[in-house]
Amino acid sequence: DIFQQCDADRDGMLNQQEMMRFAHLTGFDGDEAEWSEEYRRLCNDCGVSAIDAVLFAHLINDPQDGGCYCADDELQKIIDELKNAP
Repeated sequence: DIFQQCDADRDGMLNQQEMMRFAHLTGFDGDEAEWSEEYRRLCNDCGVSAIDAVLFAHLINDPQDGGCYCADDELQKIIDELKNAP
């Protein structure tokens, strides 16, 4: 699944760098400083310091502003890209 593919250190959480990989695949085109601010805002909004699998699933399935909503076809494209990445 996408969460496991992004969780490079296998600690059950997506840190800023790991989540940035997903963000770029969903169209985020900012630099590392911009992502740092966005990730910090996302974590603050959710009351966490990193993104776990449950929160990640909520974020990608919640069409409200502030989430990371992805339609099923977009999720499939991301899965394919992650599987084909080195």
